Amino acid sequence: SSDGTLAPSTGNQLAYLFLSEAMELLGVPERKIRVVPHAPTPGLAPASPERVRTYQDERRLPRDYLLYVGTREAHKNLGLLLGAIGRMAAGDRPPLVLSGGRWASDDPLAKQCAALGLEPWLYFAGQPASVEEQAMLYSCAMIYLQPSLAESFGLQALEAMACGVPVIAADAAALPETLGDSALLVPAHGPEAWAAAITQLVRDTWGRTQLAVAGRAHAATFTW
Repeated sequence: SSDGTLAPSTGNQLAYLFLSEAMELLGVPERKIRVVPHAPTPGLAPASPERVRTYQDERRLPRDYLLYVGTREAHKNLGLLLGAIGRMAAGDRPPLVLSGGRWASDDPLAKQCAALGLEPWLYFAGQPASVEEQAMLYSCAMIYLQPSLAESFGLQALEAMACGVPVIAADAAALPETLGDSALLVPAHGPEAWAAAITQLVRDTWGRTQLAVAGRAHAATFTW
């Protein structure tokens, strides 16, 4: 609206929902509330090919991998991601890299991974120790994947965009609003659709380039 607050007609449906909840729960009038989006960490940008190769060799990571960065709670929907990759033909299946440490053998995701026979395709990158390492982890990826059922913003996907990585994301919660048409959006339920989307983008070099360029320009519109 003209006074800087959000209204439903602006298209910021999720932000307006949060605004409505704040007014209802806290008793704060709309005129006193401003919704401020996040932005990628300053300094995140595509790493040079030389730095990328060095990082991959030091971390023993594969080339041209799929990447997920973040926690592993149920709402992050990693089970769908494993199911999708498991449905891909072995010859078309890129390696999958997860941030953080290796999961315990009794973790439900570890059991699912074992049942699908995905261990040879799975790598753990650990936690980046700096913004530079974070940029290299993203920059090494062929595609970034964000299958979340619930996200209040979708920062990691936007950070991947800032590093020039094409993004496939769920069409759920805040992700469509945050990522716009600069990501390939897929239903948050249905591993078959995710398998098809990943396969399509892996094979489409030009499509990945277009998404990477659009995503980087889109991420640059978010600043602190």
